[in-house]
Amino acid sequence: MTSAKTFNYFQPLLFGISYRMLGSVTDTEAVLQEALSRWKRAPQSAEDSPRLYLSSTVMRLCVEHTLQAQSKRKEYAGVWLPEPLMARPDAGQANTVPLAESLTLAFLAVLGSLSPLQRAAY
Repeated sequence: MTSAKTFNYFQPLLFGISYRMLGSVTDTEAVLQEALSRWKRAPQSAEDSPRLYLSSTVMRLCVEHTLQAQSKRKEYAGVWLPEPLMARPDAGQANTVPLAESLTLAFLAVLGSLSPLQRAAY
């Protein structure tokens, strides 16, 4: 597989890791963009285990991003709430269950209370 094809193959996994740690689609996309940039510059040995390399890179980027965001949030006047991930209309889910949405928000709120390293371990 080429470098871009390999990254695209693992992108759903990487998106899930990043979104669970950050709670924001925008931040997740930024982290994935940086991970792709690092993947393109990665040493040849990274091709031996791309899943390990990419997932650890994304986790480290998320920890760094979370630490930076926490310092910004200290200046934020108000309660920070994570951004819920909305199901795409083409995902085949005609009816979204309200309970599932509230559980997602609750889960994101709990994740928001964890430290960056605790999120990475989770």
